[in-house]
Amino acid sequence: MSSPNHQDNRAVQQDARAWKAFTQSNYTAARRWITSPLSQGILGPKLSARHLVSTLETHPGLASKDGTPCLGNDGYGGSSGWNLNNEEGFARLCLIADFLRLFTPTSGDDNAKISSYELKHTAERFLGQYCTEAAYISNGELIWAAAALGLPVTGQSYGSKNLLIGISEAEHRYMRQLLNDPAPRAHHHRPAGLDFLQEMLPRCVNGEILSEQWDKPSTVIEYSAFHLWLTEQSRRNDRVGDFTSDYIAGVEMNEHKIAQSPSDLLEILAGISHSPDAYDSMVEAISGWYATSPDSEPIRRPMIENESGSHAGYGAGPGSIERLVFRCPCGDGQIIEEHENIPGFREHDHWFDCAKCKGEWRFAENRTVRDWAIIPR
Repeated sequence: MSSPNHQDNRAVQQDARAWKAFTQSNYTAARRWITSPLSQGILGPKLSARHLVSTLETHPGLASKDGTPCLGNDGYGGSSGWNLNNEEGFARLCLIADFLRLFTPTSGDDNAKISSYELKHTAERFLGQYCTEAAYISNGELIWAAAALGLPVTGQSYGSKNLLIGISEAEHRYMRQLLNDPAPRAHHHRPAGLDFLQEMLPRCVNGEILSEQWDKPSTVIEYSAFHLWLTEQSRRNDRVGDFTSDYIAGVEMNEHKIAQSPSDLLEILAGISHSPDAYDSMVEAISGWYATSPDSEPIRRPMIENESGSHAGYGAGPGSIERLVFRCPCGDGQIIEEHENIPGFREHDHWFDCAKCKGEWRFAENRTVRDWAIIPR
C-alpha cells in the first residue's frame, strides 16, 4: 500500500505534467507553480491542475466545439487564447477559486445572475489587496475557476464574452459594498469564510504552508416570524406596505439589521433618518403584528439614565429613591420608572413622560413595575 506522502507526491507529479503540457512550459517550472503556497487552497481543497485542464475539455458549456476553444483569456468565445506560462497564472486561478468559495452557490443555472465581468472586478479588488498576482484577473480566468468549482455558469447573451455565475447575489452585494464607501452597516449577508480568508491570505503571500483548515458552517440566516410577517406586509397597497417595502430593501442593501422582533424594528428606525409618517406607519405595522400574534413578547425600551439618592424618611428611618429613565418609542420623550424605598412609605410606579407615546402605547398587563413592557394601544 502506498503511503500518503507517496500518493501526494504522485498527484503533484501528475498535476505538473498536465500543467506542463497545457502551458507548454517545462516540468520543473510547472511543478514549482502548482506547489506554491498561494496555490495550496484556503477555503477548500487544493485546485488540481488536471481538473482545471479537464474542465476546459469536458464542461458542457465550455468544452471546445469542432476543435475551436469556447473560452479564452477575454471570456466566452474569446480569440485571445491563454497566457498562463508563468507562476502567477496557476496561483491566480487557485486564489480566484478561494474567493469564489466565499459565496453560497445558487440552486441552478436559472438562478445564475452575477456577470462574470462584474465578479472578476470584485475579485480583483479583494484579492489585489493581499497579492499582486491577483491585482488583475481576466474574464476567462474567472469563468474557468467558477466552472472548475462546479458553480452554475450560463447565460451568454448575443455577442457578449461574459457569462452569468451562480452565486448568492446578497453575499456578492455585501462584498462590493465592503470594498466601496460607504461600507455596509449590517452584516447578515457577510460570507461565512471571509474572516478566515482575510486572516490566511497574508500568511500564504509570505510563503507559509497552512496547518489550519476552515470548517464551513452549516448554519444559514434564520428569519423570525416577525421578519417574515413584515415581508408579507410589503405587498400591501397602503402606507404599511410602503414602510415594510423600505424595510425589506434596507435588509437587502445591508443598510440595517434584520428585525427579529418589534423592539428591533424600533431600534432600526431610531438609527436612521426618517419622516414622521414613517414612524406612524411603523406603529401601525407593529399594532397589526400584535393583533395577529397577541402572545408575542412586548417591547422593552433602552435605559438612558439611572439615578438613585438617599432620603431621610418620614420618621421610620431613612430610605432611597430610585429613578430609571428609558427612551420612549418616538424618541422625543421618556418612560419613567420610579421606586420609593422608604420605610412606611413604599411606592413603585412607571409612566409615559411623552404625550405622543402616551396616546399610542400602553403598558402590557400582568407584569411588575420593574418588568414593564409596552405594546401599541
